[in-house]
Amino acid sequence: MMGFVAAASVSLFVVGTATVDQTRDTAQENQVENTFRQFNKDVSSVAFGRQKYRSMEFDIQDQTAAFRQENTGQIRVVVDGTEIVNKQVGSLVYEKSGETIAYQAGGVWRGTGEESRMVSRPPVEYQNGSLTFPIPALDGDESVQAGQVDINKMKTESPINNVGFVEGKLVTLYITSKYYQGWAQYFRTQTNDVAVEVDHSPAGDVGTVKVKLGKPVANGDFEDGVMATGGDDGDISMGNGDPGINGPVAATGDIDDPGNDISGTKTPNKESDLYELDEAIDRKVDEVSSDGSVITVNPESGGASLGGGNTYYDPNGFSLSDSGDDIVVDLSSGNVTLVVDGDMELTDGDIKVKNAGGTDYAFRIYSTGDFGMKNAFAGDYRDETSGHSASSAQHFQVYGTSEMLVGLQGGSTRFVGTIYAPRNEPALEDDEGNHALPSSEDDCEGWDVCVYKGSSAVKGAIVAGPTKFEQSAGMTYDTSLTDIQPTLELDDGVLPPPITFLKVSVHTVGVNNSGAGNLAPAGGLGASASVASPPTTATGFATVTAPSGVVAAPAVRAETGFDR
Repeated sequence: MMGFVAAASVSLFVVGTATVDQTRDTAQENQVENTFRQFNKDVSSVAFGRQKYRSMEFDIQDQTAAFRQENTGQIRVVVDGTEIVNKQVGSLVYEKSGETIAYQAGGVWRGTGEESRMVSRPPVEYQNGSLTFPIPALDGDESVQAGQVDINKMKTESPINNVGFVEGKLVTLYITSKYYQGWAQYFRTQTNDVAVEVDHSPAGDVGTVKVKLGKPVANGDFEDGVMATGGDDGDISMGNGDPGINGPVAATGDIDDPGNDISGTKTPNKESDLYELDEAIDRKVDEVSSDGSVITVNPESGGASLGGGNTYYDPNGFSLSDSGDDIVVDLSSGNVTLVVDGDMELTDGDIKVKNAGGTDYAFRIYSTGDFGMKNAFAGDYRDETSGHSASSAQHFQVYGTSEMLVGLQGGSTRFVGTIYAPRNEPALEDDEGNHALPSSEDDCEGWDVCVYKGSSAVKGAIVAGPTKFEQSAGMTYDTSLTDIQPTLELDDGVLPPPITFLKVSVHTVGVNNSGAGNLAPAGGLGASASVASPPTTATGFATVTAPSGVVAAPAVRAETGFDR
């Protein structure tokens, strides 16, 4: 009995000791976390406020030194493909018993890699279309002891970006860090889920957060009957037979019209800044495929009747190959949208848009695939006996990716509408046939858009890739399109938020042990910190790998960088 009591006493002692140790560790971690929060505030006050000097108690019970290390992260800013900022950042790290608390770029983070989370926000400020991105850079002693710490403002560089007005441009931020999930968490609260992407590679704790702001996704117009894009190869060709275009045309490449078959103005080698729609259309597909209120349809099986101002989703694409297998669209109640994840082919089956007269409503198709027609009709369906002369192209709009191929052929093919699928380079090589043509994949080699064979007729506008007209194919530009702008009908939460102004600055702050007698950088060390905004958050850098139970100190001066 005595032995049993003794054994029980030992067990209770061991368990009790473990519990006390755990409680002590938790209390110490909380104390360190609060110390990092205060350090953040004090650095921000000095870096961004009027106060040039501040002293604080760096209170960590271990009474060990903190170490700063440069180049432990990177911040980059790119505007329309041009890198305007590239800075390396460091960290101030506390590690003990597998727990990590870090100060980097003006934020306080807990954990690393995919497990990291934000404790105190960094001072990046996005508000009303303006992004303020102050970057504190820490200089000072190579090691900072627990106890009194002096924080001294050294210099400010503002702004460091030579681009400030960025309206209509794509601004992309890249933050590479061991605490990348915490950064992603913060930027999602400032923008939206669509604006923020996370790259977990390479393997390990380090990842990259990508934040996109601005850039209107459909920034073109329908002021030309044909606008061929694709860089220097965005050509227009009027081929054999007697093709004709009645209206203005433009091309980023050449316009070949040996028979003077184009009656309007011709603008070759036109500069184009049109944005490709690939990403926006992919996001639209993702949105409708997961939205239970969107109606799923299968037009290939007997056609479809659409209306009521609704949005529909076809997950497979369709081929309307039988007379009567039509898509009939009623616009009397408002705009109708069909999102198609696949190709669209009309051979005998039609797309008939009805009750559009006297309205601004439109039937819009957003497709990830190709569009082909043969002996079919697509568009505003009225006044059929006079060849749909009263029909307006504004009521039927097709939007595609930079890979969309368009093939229209056949003696009775009629298209009344617009096609908008700009691109930076052609989708086809010179020896590749246009397989959007319903009859043959080997025809029209090297041309992304083919309107030929028979007397196919288009009324409206086409903005796409290299375009060829041949035989008796013809096109008439619909002048009612001059006031119509392309649209992707995307909700606020689906596209990156807008941005008009950008300001990036660097604020160098010295951090030293009190009584060191020198507030300038010691040992040539310096760590760049992170982004800062209103004087509420501090930024610091220096990634430290300290032994268990050792606190890491402000990072050495590492510059932050943004990505191209």
